[in-house]
Amino acid sequence: MKLNVRNDNIPFGTSIRSVKVPSQLKVKYPSGIEFIDDAFGNGFTPSTVTLFTGEPGAGKTTLMLTLADALAGQGYCVYFNTAEESSN
Repeated sequence: MKLNVRNDNIPFGTSIRSVKVPSQLKVKYPSGIEFIDDAFGNGFTPSTVTLFTGEPGAGKTTLMLTLADALAGQGYCVYFNTAEESSN
């Protein structure tokens, strides 16, 4: 899916409340994983960024890989970025 919703005609200082959100960005796309879709209100909207956190070994990576596989299997473009945090 490729969306072109860029709008360079918004003047500097415009209130966010007056910016019209394109209808393409309001459509929900289900992942096909019921508990994920329920948590995100029946799917994801385009350009969604979500941060998953939790204890080491809680299953975050497994969950994200399962979600990425489900979305890619439906033809969506998926970007997976991961990082480790260290207290040292």
